[in-house]
This record gives sequence, C-alpha cells and structure tokens, in this order.
Amino acid sequence: MKKLDKIKLFSEKNSRLLLWLFIIIYIVLFSILSLKKYDIFAYNVFDLAIFNQVFWNTLHGNWFDMTVNINIYLADHFTPIIFLLIPFYAIYPKAESLLILQNIFLALSTWPIWLVTKYISKDKIMALIVALLWLFNPFVHNTNLYEFHLLPIAIFFIFWVFYFYQKNNFKLFLLFFILALLVREDISIVLFSFSILAFFDKRKLTWKLTPIILSAIYFVLAIKIISFFNTDDAYKFLIYYRWLGGNDILSILWNWLIHPLQFLGHILSFKNIINIIALFLPLLFLPLLKPKYLWLTLLPFLQFILSSSGFSNLVIFSHYVLLFLPAIFISLIFALDKIKKRQNFWGSKFIYNNLKISSLIFAVTVIYFLIFLSPIKNILFYDQPANNIDKKQEFLSVLPERASVAAQVNFLPHLSSRQTIYPISYAYFGRNQFASQKFVLPQVDYILLDYNEFISILIDRNNNGLFTKYRSDMPDNWRQLLENYNLIKAENNLHLWENNQKTTEQDLLLYDTISKYKETEGVLVDHKIITDNNQRALQLTLAPEPYQRDYLIRFYQADKYFDIPLDYGFYMLNELDKSKFLQVYYYLSDDVDSWQIFSWQGNNLLGDMINAVVELDLDPLTDRVDL
Repeated sequence: MKKLDKIKLFSEKNSRLLLWLFIIIYIVLFSILSLKKYDIFAYNVFDLAIFNQVFWNTLHGNWFDMTVNINIYLADHFTPIIFLLIPFYAIYPKAESLLILQNIFLALSTWPIWLVTKYISKDKIMALIVALLWLFNPFVHNTNLYEFHLLPIAIFFIFWVFYFYQKNNFKLFLLFFILALLVREDISIVLFSFSILAFFDKRKLTWKLTPIILSAIYFVLAIKIISFFNTDDAYKFLIYYRWLGGNDILSILWNWLIHPLQFLGHILSFKNIINIIALFLPLLFLPLLKPKYLWLTLLPFLQFILSSSGFSNLVIFSHYVLLFLPAIFISLIFALDKIKKRQNFWGSKFIYNNLKISSLIFAVTVIYFLIFLSPIKNILFYDQPANNIDKKQEFLSVLPERASVAAQVNFLPHLSSRQTIYPISYAYFGRNQFASQKFVLPQVDYILLDYNEFISILIDRNNNGLFTKYRSDMPDNWRQLLENYNLIKAENNLHLWENNQKTTEQDLLLYDTISKYKETEGVLVDHKIITDNNQRALQLTLAPEPYQRDYLIRFYQADKYFDIPLDYGFYMLNELDKSKFLQVYYYLSDDVDSWQIFSWQGNNLLGDMINAVVELDLDPLTDRVDL
C-alpha cells in the first residue's frame, strides 16, 4: 500500500479523533496568542473592555451596566445570551476568560462543520479538510484576535441550525435557532434567510414560516428594547445609514427606491469590490459554484454595503466578517461535493482532472493569506519600547482594586473588572460616541495616560468628521479636566494623576506659561535637563508659533522610541498669547538617551489587527539631541 493511501486510510478511520485534536491545538495556540496580545496591551479598541465590564457587572448583580461607553449595554445591543455565559465567566472573572471563551467557540464551530460535510458528502476526509480550512481561514483568525465579541458564539449556533436543517430535525433546529437569536439582535437578519432556503428546498410550511416570523418578531422587539435604553430613543447605529436620507428604516428604504443610481454607485465602489473578492479568495471562489446558500448572506451584505463606510476593511478585518463565513463555508461544502461527484458544470472537469494542481494552488492561497492577512505574525513580532510593558504593569499596580479610573484605551481591558472606568478620549473630545451628546468626565479617583497612544486621539481629532466642529474645544477640555488632579507618577510616556481631593502627595510639574524672554524663529526656544522631585526631566520652552501641523517629541531608547505630543495636548500653540511661552516637562527613565521634535500629520489604519494602527507623516524640526 502506498504511503498516501495509508495516510488516507488512517485519516478516514480516525477523522473524528483528528478533528478534536485539531480543535484542541487551535484553542491552545490561539489562547496563547490572544493572552500575549493582552499582556502587551495591544487590545486598544473599546470592545474587550466593554464586554468584560458588562460581564463583571452582570456577575455582581448590576445587569448589563457599563461606563466604558454608555451606562448600559442594552442601549447598544440586545444580548441575553450573556446570562448563559456568566457561569463560565464566574470561574475567573477577568478579560482573559472572555478571550479564551471566544477561542473555544470559534474552534468548536468545526464540529458542526465536520458533521454537515460528512452528512452531505458521505466523505470523512472531505469533512476533515473543510474543518481544517475553517481553522486556517485568515478571517477567522482576524475575528479571534480582534478584541472580544459575541458573534463567534452566534456562528457556532448557526452552523448547528444548518446541520439540523439538513437533518430535517425541526425541534433541534428551533432550539439552536433561538439560541442564536439570543446572541445579538442583528443575527436575526441571517436566520431570516432560512425561510428563503426552505422555499427553494420545497419544505413544509412550518419550515418556511418559522424562521421569518421568529426573526422578524425578535428583531422588532430587540430594537424596541435598545431604543428604550438609548437616550436618543432610537437605534443609534442608524447613523451609518443617514447618508441614504432619513432618520428611520422606512424613510431610508423609500429613498433607496427613488434614488437607485446613487445607491448603485455606492455599492459598486472599488473598495467594496476588492473586499468582496478578498472574502472569497482564500477558498479560490469555490463557494460561488453553489450560490444558493449564499442567500444566507443577503441581508448582512445589504447591512454593510449600504452603510456610509460600505464593505470596508473594518468588515474584513474584524468580527463582522463572521456574518458571511457560515454561508460561504456551507456553499463550499456543497461545491466540493459537486466536484467530487463530477457533476457537469463549468470548471468541474478541470478541477477534478487536475486535482493535484488545484490542491497546490489552494494550499498556496491559504498560506499567502495566513502570511499577509492573518494577524498572527503581528502579535508574534509586536514591537514596543523595551521597558514599556513592564512600566505599564508598574503603573497599574499602583491603582487600588476598586478605584474608579479614566484611562487610555489600551489600559481599559486591564482595568475593566471593576464597576467604574471611563475612556479618557471622550473627556478630551468633550463628546460621547458619534459626538451625539456632550460628555463631561465624572470625578474619578485616578487618571492613567499613555501619551504614546494619545497620538491616536489627536489623529481622530483631526480626521474624524463627527468631531471636527468641536476641535477648538478639546485642548481647553483637557486643561480644565486635569485642574482637578495631581500628577503623582510620571515616567517616559506614562502619567498617573490622582484626584486632588484625595492625594497627599506632592504633584509633579507638567507645564507652565512664562513671559516672553527670547526672540525665536521656530517652535523650540530653549531646552535643559532639570531635576524635579528627584526625577530627571527635560524642560522645553516653546514659542506660540502659528498652528499648521501637530507637533510631537520623540524620545529614543537605543533602537526603540516613543512619542509624546509636544504640548501633551494642552494647547494648540497658536492659542497662546504672543507674550507667553509654554514650558513643558518630560520625566524620563535613565535609558532614554536622546530626543527630537517633529511636525506631523497622521491617519488611523485598520489592517494588521494588532491594534488600530497609527501612520505618521513626520517632518523633523530639530536634529536629534543627546541627553
């Protein structure tokens, strides 16, 4: 017997065992990766912090409470599934538990995928291959390593829904259908399409009507509940569709009907087409050979492609892509079965007769996407200043366990197992999410800042159209806020402020204004090293130059560096009275050896999924200066 035949025979006999082995390996591997990402403070979108605080508060009797974004999560999404997950979370009520839970559900999705494939194809090896393709899919990786969300749980249930749909087991179909609905209100738009499949498959009336009736009723009730808890008395995510003309679903649909060309141009944009191609490319477009099951993606597709951002990178590189993957993989299963049976359709003969070539192309495509799209490499080779992670842990250790804290977003997951935390970005903007309401930070015990990450706030200030009209208010918001706090700990890019009603420590000086004492033609007037409270500090004197670009100071540690806004975000330099100069103090560790000032512009990028990547366009204003 040939070696290949032996492998084939072994795989066929042990298909179930191999499946669970791969599931365990995936869970272990991605748990290690996600926990490493957590340890290096690379979760810096709000979602992980939001969910962990919601879970933590719900566990402690404050159902769905949160302060990271709004006062209650039910104003965002209707997610009763949390009650079923709480017992698992209670074992270790920390953000890390949610990350592992997400890994488990994504890995376990291969179980119903394997069962569906085996049922359709009667081929255990094919079932194993499709399960592996799920585990290797870069979009699954992107989802897994992009914060925490409940959608992976919904996808697990949806695969079971389809399995029992194929098995014609209505009771279990209904059970998993309801479980999937409980995850999020918008899951109903996926489940709704099972009625379409039932019509195609000429199922009994029960199969045809149940999905559409249950989905519609659940969606309407969920939206009503969300709107009730929302201060605007509306489903807040409709803001993404206001470009269509209207403030409610009916008016948006009406405008869609009377202005079809406007919508068609939006749908057929280059960005949309490229990202849709990218969605199918890892599977070599094979799902398109059985397009019937892509009906399951119809409503989610319309949901995203008609939004103001369209089918953007955010869809491809985050959890939203999961709304499309079940239908794509189900279509793949039927396409592979069609190829196996050599049914007469375009390309089938070539694929079957050139199976080795096709397999090679398939493998190369998967590897390519793992290298260039999967975030694994970015986590493994993530680069920070040498002592930055240890310093962050040191600053966190100062905070009492139950103290209320406002912090930079990359700190929030580590602080979220407590009742009260706030994102400091809202305080700087002076507005909440979508800039719909004024935001004033309540008094908290501590403020923890990472000024290297603060650059991204300044980028949002400059590039986010929602906040453009509030731009001039932001430095003043910042100055007024910190008047109530004392700087008690500062080193490099990290600052810890304590409420001045609580602190007994002498605060460190951060900035001051002085009378004009020297003529200058540039931003930098003077610099010197001083000692403040036994800490080495760089004192810069800055001139009130006309505002053109933002400025930052870059500090070097051997081959690494970190950035700080030149004025800590307190001033646009042209705000200063012409008779005043600004003196700024930077408290530095001993390993910082030099510095340099740049003017800069920047953009937030979404792509490598280690974080919301900041891209800076730098122009040096000074030479590199040794300390």
